[in-house]
Amino acid sequence: MLAGTLIGIYYHFNVIYFASVYVFSSSIILVQTLLIYVWKFSIPKIEFDRSFWKPKIKEAWPFGVTALFMNIYFLIDSVLLSIMVGTTVVG
Repeated sequence: MLAGTLIGIYYHFNVIYFASVYVFSSSIILVQTLLIYVWKFSIPKIEFDRSFWKPKIKEAWPFGVTALFMNIYFLIDSVLLSIMVGTTVVG
């Protein structure tokens, strides 16, 4: 990533180049980390325990509904402004 960044600075590349260097180097690090994990440990098995999650979801659903309505409450002003006045006011 350092070499790609230095090359980009030297040749005055745009932001898209730096973003692609970041994504490419992060992808290489992810693959390397996964390979080392599989080599040192085993592949994890994903299991779903209903008896554990059912009471947790029963307790947590009011918070999820509250978060959903809070998002609607905070974003509805932009929608109403765009309908009443126009999209230039909203930005």
